[in-house]
Amino acid sequence: MNGVPSLDDSKVLEAIFNPEHPIAGLQLPPQPVEDPEVKKDDEIPNLQEVKALETAGVKLAEGDKLTEALEVFDQLIALHPNYPSAYNNRAQVYRLLNQADKALSDLNTAIQLSGGLGKAAEQAYTQRGLIHVLHSNEDEALQDFQRGAALGSQFAKSQVVKMNPYSKLCNQMLTEAINKLNGPST
Repeated sequence: MNGVPSLDDSKVLEAIFNPEHPIAGLQLPPQPVEDPEVKKDDEIPNLQEVKALETAGVKLAEGDKLTEALEVFDQLIALHPNYPSAYNNRAQVYRLLNQADKALSDLNTAIQLSGGLGKAAEQAYTQRGLIHVLHSNEDEALQDFQRGAALGSQFAKSQVVKMNPYSKLCNQMLTEAINKLNGPST
C-alpha cells in the first residue's frame, strides 16, 4: 500500500461524502425498453377522477385511516386496473398494515403495468427494496434499489451506497477513527 486510494476507493469515498452526486462507474441493471402497450398518465381515461381518488386515498392513509384508504385504492383499481400508481399506493397501505405479501404483489403489478419505467416504477422498485430489507433479502433489495436509483430515486441511491460493502467498511473505519479522536467515553 502506498497510501494513495485506488480508483474504487475514491468512488466509494465520493459516494459517502457526496451522496447527491452521481456515482461514476456504478453498475446498474440495463434500462427496460419502453413498451408501447404501457399507458402513460395522459392516456388514462378520466385522469382527473383518478387523481382525485388517489389524493383522497393518500390523505386517508396519512391520517392513519388505513382501512378507509385501502377501500379507496380498491375502488380506484376496480375502476382503472391499468393505473400503476394506484397499486403503489395500495402497497404502501398494505405495508403499513403489515401485509407484506399483498404489498409485494401490488408492487410487482405496478412494475409490470409501468413497463419498469417512470415514476411509478421508481417508487415500486424502492418500496419493494424496503420490504426485501425488512425480510433480510439483501441481494433482492440491492437489485431493486439499483433499479429505483437508475430511475431517479435519491433514497434508493442512498441505499445502494449504504449497502455497498466498501461503504460499510469505510463507515466502520471512519466511526472508529472519530471515536479514537474523541477519546475514551466515560
